[in-house]
Amino acid sequence: MRAHAVAVASLPPFSNQRGCPQCGASYEIRVHFDRDCALVSGDHFHRVCRCGHRWLERCSEEPTAPVTPPAG
Repeated sequence: MRAHAVAVASLPPFSNQRGCPQCGASYEIRVHFDRDCALVSGDHFHRVCRCGHRWLERCSEEPTAPVTPPAG
């Protein structure tokens, strides 16, 4: 059974000012934009450091409002 995707609002905001949380590198970090995936629902970034560490960040530094599905 696959786990539910987390809400994008629960992710830390995207920032080029901080480095990899594992090794501290602030360069050679790949950034991939994604709208929805199995891990996160909503617009977000997948970040991959040269050390192999991966983490997720939301697109904006602004807090996001929860998305309510349309009634119907």
